[in-house]
Amino acid sequence: MIDGDSNTAYFHGIIKARRNKNYIHQIRDHNGNLFEDRQEIQGAFLDYYQMLLGSRSSTNGVRKAIVQRGKVCSDIHSQMFLSPISHEEIKEVMFHIPNDKAPGPDGQILKQLNATLITLIPKVERPATVLEYRPIACCNVIYKCISKLLCNRLDVGCSQVPRYLQELDNAMTYFCSMMTLLKTFSSFSRASGLKMSKGKSNAYFNGVAEGLKNDILKMVHRIRTLGARKLSYAGRLILVRAVLKTFHNYWAQMFILPTGIITRIEVICRNFLWDGGVDFMRSPLVAWDKACKLKTEGGLGLKNDVLWNRAAVDKLVLWIAMKSDLLWVKESFQVAIQQNLWGLNPAQRFTIAKAYDFLRVKGDEVQWHSLVWNKWTILKHSFLVWIYHHGNMNTKDKLFKLNISEDDTCCICGMSSESIDHLFFDCHYSKSIIFQVGDWMDIRLPIRGVLRWRLEKIGTRIQKDIINATLNACVYHIWRQRNLSRHDLTLLHPQKLALQIIADIRLRMKGMDNSRLQANDQQWIQSLLQS
Repeated sequence: MIDGDSNTAYFHGIIKARRNKNYIHQIRDHNGNLFEDRQEIQGAFLDYYQMLLGSRSSTNGVRKAIVQRGKVCSDIHSQMFLSPISHEEIKEVMFHIPNDKAPGPDGQILKQLNATLITLIPKVERPATVLEYRPIACCNVIYKCISKLLCNRLDVGCSQVPRYLQELDNAMTYFCSMMTLLKTFSSFSRASGLKMSKGKSNAYFNGVAEGLKNDILKMVHRIRTLGARKLSYAGRLILVRAVLKTFHNYWAQMFILPTGIITRIEVICRNFLWDGGVDFMRSPLVAWDKACKLKTEGGLGLKNDVLWNRAAVDKLVLWIAMKSDLLWVKESFQVAIQQNLWGLNPAQRFTIAKAYDFLRVKGDEVQWHSLVWNKWTILKHSFLVWIYHHGNMNTKDKLFKLNISEDDTCCICGMSSESIDHLFFDCHYSKSIIFQVGDWMDIRLPIRGVLRWRLEKIGTRIQKDIINATLNACVYHIWRQRNLSRHDLTLLHPQKLALQIIADIRLRMKGMDNSRLQANDQQWIQSLLQS
């Protein structure tokens, strides 16, 4: 407005551009006929809106039994709605009209009650048909006063009055069957006389929304920019849980995603976990379905995306069904119940986690999960011991059988065949390390079956967890030295490696909050830190 007072060329350019944008040069009617003449364009709009507002259609009526199940208007509210309008109500409404509103087009209050100015608002960026415009009525003051009076009275009893008329055009509802969805909307349309606007509705068939495609591309890009090959398995596991598994959560809570999309997501996460990249041609050390089990069942606690998608959508469907005050929901849910579509109780309150646990196939609890997963064990140590318990460590005896290695001799001692039992239990290098770590803890650690014992006779629960964490650290560092010996031909002295293991455990104990532990546990930890 300030530039307008100066009568600048910029101001006139803006006005000219706005006029050109608002001017309708040509339009197609609802039958597809093109009109360019001004009078014909006006006629196309008038014919279309007269067809919408001036036509008659028969309805089947609303089922009274369904309406009575919801909230209805009480006698008190009915009398209030029908009572005469008071002067106080009119004054309140008039004084709530903003000061910058004019009484009418010329500044005077119009005598006609239904005189309005119709403005066409485009629904899309470049409208081409009469269907892509929305009419807005700019009402005069008297009309606004009457409508506001009615709204104020309805607001008083809005909690008791069912909302019969809802914007079905903007409702985005999911059901397992598209035919059921169409039958549901048709049933509500015959009862209410409202019709769904196809131009304002979206449907996805056997494919995926563009947003989900972009999320998958973001996932691939994030993997390529993380430099994750330098991370340990544990570091990649954290990124899979916190980053990669969250990209599609938004879409998975609204749609049943296609199997191909979920498979692609799982392949990306699996390849990233085992290789740190997008493409991974070798077989993983542990199958993905095992990794998606609970930790107590021998898995990594990762989600099965297919089941989680189903659980999330089931919650959405039940959430919609709980909206019993909406007439179209009553009609919709009635159809679904008759067809036994969901097989779920609409009154049941549950979370996605509970629904996921209900859908998944339960596995047997493994006895070693508490030895691997406890808060005192460093995560990268736990991951390697988890692979060990699945029996999938690539020792030389396995590589030799696959013709990958020229021999099966132990990389450390060079005296026996390198099996898991020999590497961790029989090799003199491993025995020396475990004995030295046991002397530091002032206990005798068993050699044979070191990862299968239960520590029934040793200390409290906290002390057992710390001892298990120490054993897991031994396995991790021994395996790491084995790889260095094989590829880099370097091997750390057992005494130095034992000190390195002890330093890891001490650092772990210092980083934990020990203030809530019992006195004997605190004294035991303090003795280890000082020894």
